[in-house]
Amino acid sequence: MSFGIYPAEGLWWLYAVFVLGGFVMILGYLKMAQESNDPVKGKWRVLALRFILPFSFMGLMMGGWLVYQQETATLEITPQALVIHAGWGSPEILLSDLRLDEARVVNLDQERSLQPVVRTGGTGAPTLKAGWFILRNREKAFLLVTKPEKVLYLPTRDFVVLASLKNPVEFLEKLNEN
Repeated sequence: MSFGIYPAEGLWWLYAVFVLGGFVMILGYLKMAQESNDPVKGKWRVLALRFILPFSFMGLMMGGWLVYQQETATLEITPQALVIHAGWGSPEILLSDLRLDEARVVNLDQERSLQPVVRTGGTGAPTLKAGWFILRNREKAFLLVTKPEKVLYLPTRDFVVLASLKNPVEFLEKLNEN
């Protein structure tokens, strides 16, 4: 059974940054290709044309893909594990590693100890916090937070999962059934 996160609001600007960044890089690529015939500038231009711009463009596209993956993430309950589908670096947690007796729905605006303070890998946009973080209480956490006022707090043996699920109570019921 699969559960989706609450959709992030207002992320259009982040996608616009990725598209505009790619467009600017293509224009730069074309301009440098045009100027690469100059023998003095040509050596460095060719290096940029062959390596810097293509890899930068790929980085932009991969960043956009990662934000999209995290924004449309799902948590899937299988007979053996909880599988989080949110791009690379997403954990797969054995059901035996979950501490379901401590799981609850929290408001991150009120529970300051559970607020993320350091991002160690992922996205930290204003309406989307996704990936690996360190919480204020120094716990390691995997976040998929789009609505801080309604977040599932799900501790495991090694870290905590914080997710803004559409139906967190139903999700906990299904986990307890397994």
